[in-house]
Amino acid sequence: MNLRDIIKKHLILEQEERVAEISGNFTVDFGIYKKAHVNYRQGRHVNDTDRSNPCYGTRITNLDMVDLIDDSLPYIAEEILNGNIKGNNKWYDQFVITREGDDYLNVVIIPENTRNNKWNLIIKTVMCQDNFRKEKNQLQIFVPVQ
Repeated sequence: MNLRDIIKKHLILEQEERVAEISGNFTVDFGIYKKAHVNYRQGRHVNDTDRSNPCYGTRITNLDMVDLIDDSLPYIAEEILNGNIKGNNKWYDQFVITREGDDYLNVVIIPENTRNNKWNLIIKTVMCQDNFRKEKNQLQIFVPVQ
């Protein structure tokens, strides 16, 4: 093992220790809310003519959205720690949560940091689509099927 590899390994171990130390003392409280527009969008696939859509003929339920958000909370917390999610409640802070390989459920979230480690996750819109279009440079969190 050369000196470069030894230094690299040491830095990685040091970083892992810092993340473990921070995460052991870090708690995030999330509240989940939805905009009125979401109620309309939850039924968008009921009369869908695209039979290849994984949500064809079904309504996206509140439980579907909450389950996806619940499964994504560790990823969201990590993105907050990394500074990739800012809670300024601005359009450019919005991010997308996508369930991979199952129903391709996509939930667009507006994050709002109300105070230290207290976040409101406001659902802006929802849809099932495997090729969901997002804004350029918009964060998309992919959540594996549980």
